[in-house]
Amino acid sequence: MKRNWVALFDEIKARGGFVSDAEFAAHLGVSRAQISAWRCGKTDLGTITKLRLLDALGGESLHTAVSSLLMDADPEYGALQQADLVARVKRSRRKRLTRQKS
Repeated sequence: MKRNWVALFDEIKARGGFVSDAEFAAHLGVSRAQISAWRCGKTDLGTITKLRLLDALGGESLHTAVSSLLMDADPEYGALQQADLVARVKRSRRKRLTRQKS
């Protein structure tokens, strides 16, 4: 799932009643210059800032948030890798719990 971060940023900025990028940036804990560089395509918004934006909307599942942060050239492959990672961790956790019970 590819997310339009500029549209999301602007939507939350408007919903929050922030009149400028500088005001909203200060509220997010980043500088106006960081927002400007991001809008110009010179930098990335940053994972923590993206998570804060998603959190502001509420109702986002952790899986959706993580999937939207994947920067793979092939998003389907990235999603498969993430699903494999989750499955491997679950299997490992089950094995460890089974050994502890024995």
